[in-house]
Amino acid sequence: MNRRVFVTGLGALLAAPLAAAAQVRKIPRVGMLFLATREGARPYITSFEGGMRTLGYVEGRNIVYEHRFANGKPELLPELATEMVRLKVDVIVTGLNEQTAAAKRATITIPIVIGTASISGQLRSERLGNGTDRTYTLIYTGMDKAGNSATCHTTVTVPHDQSK
Repeated sequence: MNRRVFVTGLGALLAAPLAAAAQVRKIPRVGMLFLATREGARPYITSFEGGMRTLGYVEGRNIVYEHRFANGKPELLPELATEMVRLKVDVIVTGLNEQTAAAKRATITIPIVIGTASISGQLRSERLGNGTDRTYTLIYTGMDKAGNSATCHTTVTVPHDQSK
């Protein structure tokens, strides 16, 4: 066998996995911070993750959820929020008051989404044209007891970490 053909073929075989890996999309990691216990937060988790499934996001396949529970102890929230920052979640979903305050103290770079029991949320992530930043579109719909609803949305762009 011609040595040049062999080396070229070997190089192509070794480069193929690298090219494929470069095309792999980052799976969004969503942090969910709760003052409640796991059992107390279950309805909110079920609702949020169910809404995400309707958008095509399936846990373990194309999205990862990091749940943290303070078990009714607000003094645990700052450490749980800091842990989410260490995990490098892409967004933190909180309830109101203490959870949000803890998340805001833990980060100024990770978007924080505040939710309540009466709203449903959706998250869509896509890469910008230049391939470095990530854009999140957050859509919330709230409904009152009479069945009236309102929807709002916002777009957040998270710059790529250039320190690597």
